[in-house]
Amino acid sequence: MRQRNHWLSFAVLLTALVFNAAAVETFALKTKSFAVNFRVGADNRLYQYPVGGSGPNAKLPRDDEFYPQAGDGYIWEPALQLVHADGNTSTDLLYDGVTRTNETPDIELTRIHLHDPAYPCDVTLCFRTHRNEDVMEQWTEIQNREPRSVTLKRMASTSLLLGTNVYLTHFFGDWAKEMLSPITEQITPGTKVLDSKLGVRADQFRNPFFILSLNGKATETNGEVLAGSLSWSGSFQCAFDDNGRAVRALCGINPFASSYRLKPGRAFTTPTMIWVQTYLSRYNKTSRNVRMMILISSQSDQFSI
Repeated sequence: MRQRNHWLSFAVLLTALVFNAAAVETFALKTKSFAVNFRVGADNRLYQYPVGGSGPNAKLPRDDEFYPQAGDGYIWEPALQLVHADGNTSTDLLYDGVTRTNETPDIELTRIHLHDPAYPCDVTLCFRTHRNEDVMEQWTEIQNREPRSVTLKRMASTSLLLGTNVYLTHFFGDWAKEMLSPITEQITPGTKVLDSKLGVRADQFRNPFFILSLNGKATETNGEVLAGSLSWSGSFQCAFDDNGRAVRALCGINPFASSYRLKPGRAFTTPTMIWVQTYLSRYNKTSRNVRMMILISSQSDQFSI
């Protein structure tokens, strides 16, 4: 009888493991030639496979959590840092679900819902994909349902995870000669920061636009690149955190002197991050979109796609 109970317990455990493995959810955001792949882990956290990385069959460590939070065990640069109404500085976001809406035959709106199990605090990760143009818009919504105000310390618009061997092209200039000095460098372990703390003249020396070359250095007519532009005219920060096995692009409002008290029942929406992906060639349509982003970003204007 004891041996029979032992095998029965083993069978129940095996069934539970198989059920949990089958219950793991995967989904992707896709345009014509660009994809961001997600997976919900057994711990109910949301993970992302690095863009330009080893693919959706690779194992996902804790470092690959999407939109990581400060104070919950994540040891690299966080995307979200807030102080709860009771003074607690830790946040733990778990996956609730995803909703997808076709706004037009070419445009899809995806909303990924996260919540903190210990506090009534909800975070929604929003994406609008333009399939034919290989363009993705991204922003974050933070909802405070606590009884008193919470303080937002860091609230990134994006925390996209990339593979290794990434080259960054950014621009530097001054009044009447904006973006005349492009700089290209390989991202190495550590954190590379492009930022401005100048407020209403944040783009005087640099602007929140950059080009990432994936899987090696690109030329003007050859290579896989991802261009990013933050639709925000105030102080900004674009940080590229290389942990030795992946690069995370954290872009949004500069955390410097930007604490925001979010009242109960209110929501905070971050600026929109715009991504354009392309395989460069002189006659590639999306390559022309990248060149248009460079032109528009140099003037710090917003535009509709």
